[in-house]
Amino acid sequence: MRRALAKAMAGIVLLTGGAFAFAPVALADVEPNDGIAQPEGPLVGGVQYGGTISTDNDLDWYFLYVTSQTQLILSYNAEGDDDCGEGLQLLDTDGGQISRLTSWSSATSIRYTTAVGTNRYLVAVSGCAGMTYQFQLDPAAGVVPGPAPLPATPTSEPNESREQAFGPLAGGVSYAGAIETQNDVDWYTFLAAGLMPVDVTLTALAPTAGGCFNDVEADLDAGGSWWSGIDADANEIGHARFTAPAATRYFVKVTGCEGNAYRLQVDPAAAVLPSLPATETPSPTPPRAPGANPKPPATRRCRIAQSGQRRWTRAVAKTKRKLARVHSRAARRQLKRKLAAQRRTLRRARDRVTIYCR
Repeated sequence: MRRALAKAMAGIVLLTGGAFAFAPVALADVEPNDGIAQPEGPLVGGVQYGGTISTDNDLDWYFLYVTSQTQLILSYNAEGDDDCGEGLQLLDTDGGQISRLTSWSSATSIRYTTAVGTNRYLVAVSGCAGMTYQFQLDPAAGVVPGPAPLPATPTSEPNESREQAFGPLAGGVSYAGAIETQNDVDWYTFLAAGLMPVDVTLTALAPTAGGCFNDVEADLDAGGSWWSGIDADANEIGHARFTAPAATRYFVKVTGCEGNAYRLQVDPAAAVLPSLPATETPSPTPPRAPGANPKPPATRRCRIAQSGQRRWTRAVAKTKRKLARVHSRAARRQLKRKLAAQRRTLRRARDRVTIYCR
């Protein structure tokens, strides 16, 4: 049966430290808070939050900061249609699911020991139109203040090729983009300082209508050599982390389905230059020893094989993420069969790389 929603709205009763404590009056959610790029917060501990799912495709997102290795308790109650499939998720900072509560769950709270250091977590609530819910975070001392998401800086078209790339991007700035047509490709460029870790993040926003796959992909290019890729499903964040050996110009090519919106950011700010030195480094590949034979350019077959390997590597990773979020036995069986087939295809793709890229 559905967990009963407490009727006394003055506060829910929690058992903490062997004593009963009454939570403050619920705070209502504030729209818009419909995705990973616009969550409400930062939340505070020991306070009862409440909200309403306005439409069948409404999602309410929140974020919070928790101190190192806190034994976090996320208590939850909801009232609505039993067949709605409502639920609350505790997510990591990239939108990956940590745990989930639904109307069929026997537990009424999520208990989770947070990572070392002060970290950002997300809470997402979904359900059918008219569903009401409440949740609370404890202990209050473990939930601390932190920065809100940065407002996004718009980008402009055309940016359909390397020659038209938007930028150079500034470090620590969130840039907003969208795939506006079925063959749209967005190009960006940034200047890495070198000898410093760089983190390129791609955030895929809420899914769009049309039945297309809602993931967004990005490839990093240095002087025509593709070497890293990012894949982010709807309301998730993907990363490409690396250290440039010297000051280098990089390009980012973003693709997806028509209507997909995303955010692109390069961190930290200190690792990004406003302009390159007089001698621009064309590639992150370290210099060869004197007298060493230069590596011949990749053949067309090699490039196709490498592209296939990247594509199937992403497909396997995406299916594994979906498998971690699904609880239905039938759906898990279907995803496991799909994952096994994708892994076989990935092995063949790797074999082709070995053959054609020797």
